[in-house]
Amino acid sequence: MASKILICDDAGFVREILRQALMELGYDVVGEARDGTEALESALTLKPDLVLLDLVLPLRNGVEVARDIRERLPGCALVAMSTVEEDFLKQKASAAGFDAWLAKPFTKAQLKEVLSRFSDRRLEVQNG
Repeated sequence: MASKILICDDAGFVREILRQALMELGYDVVGEARDGTEALESALTLKPDLVLLDLVLPLRNGVEVARDIRERLPGCALVAMSTVEEDFLKQKASAAGFDAWLAKPFTKAQLKEVLSRFSDRRLEVQNG
């Protein structure tokens, strides 16, 4: 069975790109969120194996959401997404509980590489 992944990004085109790439790689996209509040609610309801979470979101930023998800769903893997690759931001994301970083823009190969790090944590790829 494919891993359950939640996509959280305020840009519709990014969600679409991620959805298509994840489906092609054999993952199950169980939901999408446009803002931080919706991201947390969706994570708590859907209980995904992994959340792809943009750091800059309306209502609540990705760091705040990650802290809450980490506290309530400790087994859920968290991947931070951002166009900014500053060390201080990566450190802040790591301190909030993110497990990995995906720089935007990204390629399908980069997405696959990041997700492959979680194969030993309940993530199983059907066709990838």
